[in-house]
Order: sequence, then structure tokens, then C-alpha cells
Amino acid sequence: MPDNNNRGKGLSEDLEAYLDLLDSESGNRRKVSRDFSNLNETLSREKTSDVRFIDIEDEETIKRPPQRRVQNNTNSGQRVNSVRPNGNTTNRKPAPPRYKENGKFVDTEERKKQSSNPVLRWFYNLPKKRQRLVKILSVFLVFAIILGTALGIFINNKFNMMGDPEQYTDVIYEEEQFSDIDGDINASNFKDALKNWATTGNDQKMSSKNVVNVLLIGADSRQGTNTGNTDVMMLVSLNKKTKQIKLVSFMRDSYLYIEGKNNSYCAKLNAAFSMGGPETLLNTIENNYKIEIDDFVMVNFESFKAIIEAMGGITVDVQKYEANYANNRYKLSMPYGDGVTLDGEEALAFCRIRGCDADGDVSRTRRQRQVINAMINRVTNASVSDLNNYLNALLPYVYTGFKKSEILSLGMKAITNGWAFYDRSELQIPTNDTCQSGSMGTWIWVVDYQLAAQILQNELYGTSNITLEDGRTTLIDIYNGTTGSG
Repeated sequence: MPDNNNRGKGLSEDLEAYLDLLDSESGNRRKVSRDFSNLNETLSREKTSDVRFIDIEDEETIKRPPQRRVQNNTNSGQRVNSVRPNGNTTNRKPAPPRYKENGKFVDTEERKKQSSNPVLRWFYNLPKKRQRLVKILSVFLVFAIILGTALGIFINNKFNMMGDPEQYTDVIYEEEQFSDIDGDINASNFKDALKNWATTGNDQKMSSKNVVNVLLIGADSRQGTNTGNTDVMMLVSLNKKTKQIKLVSFMRDSYLYIEGKNNSYCAKLNAAFSMGGPETLLNTIENNYKIEIDDFVMVNFESFKAIIEAMGGITVDVQKYEANYANNRYKLSMPYGDGVTLDGEEALAFCRIRGCDADGDVSRTRRQRQVINAMINRVTNASVSDLNNYLNALLPYVYTGFKKSEILSLGMKAITNGWAFYDRSELQIPTNDTCQSGSMGTWIWVVDYQLAAQILQNELYGTSNITLEDGRTTLIDIYNGTTGSG
């Protein structure tokens, strides 16, 4: 068992040697007074089994100074690693920097807590974690104020551009008077008769400030190009006076005179687009039916599918023979029945099929009007977020002659006056009693355009300026080689 007195004596000698060595190395001998006898007595009274002795011969241990703590980013508030002499590390937050004021050190943290500003005093007395949370929330609040102010300015500027909202309230105007257009045609052959009618009375085509006419075009072409024919040609006519919307389908196989940009000749209506784009198609309908159309909106088949998909599909009535034909022709699985939901691909096929119908284009235009009605119903019942999604899907694919300011104005008027809730009706032009089948190297509809135009004018405007005499010679009579009286 070790002798505590000897250990105390050894420790005294070691300490004295250690102090002498340090003093000799520094070159400055210090006078150190130690009461080693008291130390020996203390060690003899206590257990010193856990006392660690320094080996005087281990000069490297004696000479090596204790490692200093290394602190980085003192003012950053981040924790740094402190190194102890024994090699261990510990995470400690560095003390805040100390500053002198009037020759005395000042505790900056304490000074902040005693700030004269009540808000700062409240903030600096919070725990550090809560101070950090307050800073984050303050940044978000600043951004919210900036964005909210910018949004308010933006909306205010837009409304200033639109002017007084009362200007979007529908005003009912007095109807204009138009000179009569004589429906009697003098021509020796069918094509000359068609040209005669298409170029007669075009300065007296009917129009009204109370009626908005927009031509919807569905083209088998890429957006903005004039290639391909048009499968869908539908007039959406809104009458603010009667609060009615008419959906008018034009038969694509109607044979008529077309004035193109570079040439003019007789052909089917759906060829007008390829002869000069949507403007030529619009002018052709105006010239042959003696009405004025405000402008057009065109979509191609691919964009049509995307719009239907964005709407989540449409609900229409599908007959069994229609579904069977579409499924066989386009390799689909279209359902049938009352109120079935069609996706974009199925809705497009539903609009295009006609080989399954005995009346050809008649039933196809009926299906097209069904789809347009279903789309209007979907928009009418949509939420604001749904409408935004519809517009995001629609606008990239739309090609129109309307200016942006005109679209904005029409949109405001539609919202202000509830156009979407107007009564809707459908019409096919030419009607069954104003046309017959025929052939001009291909199957066509031979149309009595004078009578068909008069019917369309009455539907849109409630009146017509086309005069038709009893016993007149019609375009159908000329095609058949007969006269009205014969």
C-alpha cells in the first residue's frame, strides 16, 4: 500500500522542479513562496489515490503549452468548436464582443435589454430562439406588404384602364335601317348565278349594335396556318335586346362562290379557309348570307382536345350507333347513353364522325352544337379557379382576330350582364327546306341562298332586308335547269 507521506514529498519536489524549469526557460527567475510542509500535511490526511503526478523527465509534456481555444466568426452568433488541453472538443457559443465606453467595458447585450425604445427592449428581452422567429416573421410581413401593395396598384391600374364599370352595362340601341336586296337572280348557268348572288348587295349586309356575331372555326391545321379544310364553322350570335344566344352551324358541303386572296371560284364552303385563311372564310359567309360578323376565334383539333381535358371532360347524350362508329374508326372506348362524360379524344371524335349518319353533315353539325353547349354549361357552373385553369388551357391554342382590348371588353360585358345565362337555341344553315343534294364532280349541297339568307337574318335580327317574289327563279331551279314558274 503506497505511503501518502512519501507521495506528498514526491509531489512537493516535482512542483518545485517544474517551477524552476519554467522560470529558467523564461529567463526571469521568480520568487515563489510555497508552504510545502502544509501541503504534505494535507496530503497525509486525505486519500490521494486519484492524484495525477507529472513525470519530471517528460520534458515534452512540460514544455508544450496548453492548447488555446480557436474561435471563428465571433460576431456571427454561430457556435464554434473549442479545443481543451486534453484534446476533447465542446460546442460553445462565443461570448459577445466587449466594448469600452469611458474607459470601462460595456456589456452590449445588457445595454440592448435596457433600450429606451419599448419595441427593441421587448425584442431583446426575448429568448434567442424567439428573437430569430420574430426576425423571420418580420421578413415575411415586409414581403406581404410589398406584394399586396404592388397587386393593389396593378388591379387599380387595370380598372382605370377599363374606365367606369357602367360602360360595360348593355345599352340597347335603335335598330338601323338597310336598303332592300333583290333576291331575283338573272344568270344563264349555275356558277354564274352563285357569283351573281355572292357579289350583290354586299354594301347592305345586315348588322346591329345590339348583336354580337363571332365565328367559331375548327380547322384541321396547325395554329396560325391556312392549310387544310375546316370541319367546324359555327356562328355564336348574342342578341342583347332579346337576351338570346343562337348557335348556327354552317354546312361544310354547301357549294358557293368564294373570293379568295389570290383567286376566286366556286367550291365547297370548307375550302374557303385554305384559299385565304379565316378572313376569307368569314367574308364568304357574310357575302352569301348577307350578314356582318364581328370577328372569328379558331382552334385546331389538338388544341380542342386540350381544352376539353382541362375542363375535366364534357357531358353529352351519345347514341349507341355513334359510339360504335367512333370506337371502330378511331380505336376508342367511347361510352353511350344519356349524360355520359367524354374526354378530349372522345369529344373530338364525336364532333367529326358523319359516315354513320344517313343525313351526313346534318347530324354532325348537331353533335358539334351539343359539344359547344356542353362547354358553355361547364363554364357557367365553374368556380373562379376552374375558369383560370380553362383560360390557361385555352389561350395558348386560340387564334383570333380580336384585339386584346376587345377581348377584355367583351369579357367584362359578359360578366356584368350575365351573358352566359341567356337563353340558347340552335340552327342549321341551310335548313332542310332550302337545300338539296347534288354533284359538281363531288357530292355537294345545292342551296337556295336567297331564302336561306332571309331565314338567317330573321333569326339573328328579327327582320330581313331580302325581298323574295312569288314564282322567283331560285339557285336550285337554275342547277336543275328549270325556272321558278316551271
